[in-house]
Amino acid sequence: MDVGRFGTAANNTIVGPGVKAMDFGLFKYFTIKEKGRLQLRVTATNLFNHPNFSSPDTTITDYNAGTISGTNWLVSSAGPRTIQIGLRYDF
Repeated sequence: MDVGRFGTAANNTIVGPGVKAMDFGLFKYFTIKEKGRLQLRVTATNLFNHPNFSSPDTTITDYNAGTISGTNWLVSSAGPRTIQIGLRYDF
């Protein structure tokens, strides 16, 4: 038996929770005079602010084996909710 392995379990048999993130964007154009237009945009990442937890600790010899002790911010839209508002003028 290898150190840090439990029984005959294969590598990568423990799968952590998935990533849930809803991104949203809203755009509205307003015509100004003949050739100009104004764009109002609102974008949000992780709109519902769902926590995304990291994978569990898979080292059997650790005190915290099998526990999830953090969040997963590696995916760009999986971080905390971010809302941006912007204006753009085209002529």
